[in-house]
This record gives sequence, structure tokens and C-alpha cells, in this order.
Amino acid sequence: RKPKTTLGLAILALALCGVAAACTFTGATEQTAEPAAWKEIRSAFQDGDQQALVLLCAGDSVSSFDLDGDGAAEKLQLSFVYSSFPESCRLSLTVNGTDYTEDLYREAMDQMGWGENPHGAWTETTPDSVLYAICDLDPGDRYLELAVMDDGPSNDYTTAFFRYDGGTLTWIGTVEGLIYNDDTRQSDMLLDAAGGLETKMRLGVLQTWWTEVWWRLDEDGRLGMVPQTIYYAKDRDYLNDKPTHTLLKPLLAYPDRDETALPDTLTAGEEITLLGTDNAAWVLARDSAGTEFWIHLDGPVSVETPTGFLYGGEVLGGLNYAD
Repeated sequence: RKPKTTLGLAILALALCGVAAACTFTGATEQTAEPAAWKEIRSAFQDGDQQALVLLCAGDSVSSFDLDGDGAAEKLQLSFVYSSFPESCRLSLTVNGTDYTEDLYREAMDQMGWGENPHGAWTETTPDSVLYAICDLDPGDRYLELAVMDDGPSNDYTTAFFRYDGGTLTWIGTVEGLIYNDDTRQSDMLLDAAGGLETKMRLGVLQTWWTEVWWRLDEDGRLGMVPQTIYYAKDRDYLNDKPTHTLLKPLLAYPDRDETALPDTLTAGEEITLLGTDNAAWVLARDSAGTEFWIHLDGPVSVETPTGFLYGGEVLGGLNYAD
């Protein structure tokens, strides 16, 4: 499911490097070189024999990229604009001297919280700080995409993608995670160089936990999430070892995702492991004997017990409610 890099992509990467001098943190001046540290960072976007084109950029400098594939490089500048009352920060974007700030925010604002807290706005920046990126989601089309990161209201990191067609800036989708994470010096996502990317997604039921999902460009050039029947827990921190949960009260264990099926009853004190969810009404779990079963939900946080639905935290010990 991880396509190999094509020769065309490799040629495109070389050609683009000649057109686009990726960024130095030199204020509003033309960029001429890439910080040496970014050569190491670039490896964060390689996975085996796969490599997607990603150029990392500092803020408030003028970049030159052929965004629309017409053979002429556009001059791009993304800057922070601060306000004192109340204290806030908003991005400003110009392409070839034309202000596209409203286009930047029109559709993308508040999609997964994007736009509330521009990435890097409240931290000390250095010449190696990465504040946005230019990437090529699909080498089969003529566009390069602008990827703009946001830290969200509570470290709820997102990246919004935009496309410029020579006169219009269009939002094409927002995904969870950062295209470049300063802490790990890696990407939170995997670009497959074939119109798609894989990234984490916060699940919406029972507790705070995560899965990984694929997004793909549709026929209209927009990113859409590929639906899954079951979203398996794949958190890089909390759920790496899939901790067990001790039952505090009895719990109904269904053999299938069918509320008309006859459930077993697990008793208080038993230990179970949460494996995944349909992200709607069922959670897949496993008991200490290795038998898998389904927990029935009522709403996002209530689980079915022999006495009715109860708040999940009353029934399962050790659930994660970090926000």
C-alpha cells in the first residue's frame, strides 16, 4: 500500500530544486539557499524506496515556486500578523504581490480547529524553523501544494493544504498532524507520491485514542478520507503497547456488531484490551484469554452493562481522557 517512487517524480524533484530555492530565514528577501540542517530533515519524508517531494520553508521570506505548473515561478510570502487586544496571531499570504489572506482562511478556518493558532507563531524561530511546506501530493498533475500548519487550541496539530491555479487559491483539505514536527524532526504523515497521504486521526468514542487513516485526492482535486470499517488503535505513544483495562463493573461482550446477538457478561476484575472501533457504536476488545468481542456504545462515551448503559469511566479502569 506504499507505492514506489516513479522516475518522473525523481526528475520533477531535481527540476524543481533548480526553480525553487527552498527557504532561508532572511526576512522578506529572496531565498537563495536551504539551511544545511534541512538536508537531514528531508529524510523524514522518505520511506524505504518511496519519496514524496516536500520542500520545507521558514516564515516571512519570499519563496519562488512554480505552484501552477505553467513554467514560471510564483513569488510566495507567508507572514505572521499579531494583534494585542486580544492577543492573537493571523497569517498573511501574498502570491506575486497579490493578497490571498482571505482565500487562505475562507474555507479552511475552523476545519479541525485550523487557523486558531498558526504553527510557530508563539515560539522562538531559528533559521532551521519550519513553518510551512511546499509539497507535491500528485506528481501526475501540474500543481504543487502549499501545506500550512496550525497548533490548534490545545496542541491539536493540523495541516491545511492549498492549491494555486494562477489566479485562485483553493483549500483542498485539512488533516490531523504536522507535515513537519519540530519535536521529532520528522513528519507526522506519510506522503505516498500518488495522490494520497497517511496520518493519524483522533477517534471520537470512549476515550482519547488514535488511529491512522489514508486521505486521497478525489476527482475534483480535494482530499477525502478513505473510510474504514474498523479503525484500529495505532497511537505512537499511549497505545503502542495497548494497555489493559480492569473492569470496575460487569460489562456485556457481544460476539458481533449486532445488538440483537446474545452477549456474554464479563465480571468486575477481569482485564481487557481495546483494539479499535467503528468510531460510531462499537468498540473491538480482547479478553485475557485472547477472545475478541464487541462493546456496545450509546453515544460516544456510554457502554452497555447488564444494568443498562453507564459512563465508560465507571466500567473500564484506566481510560485516557487527555485533551
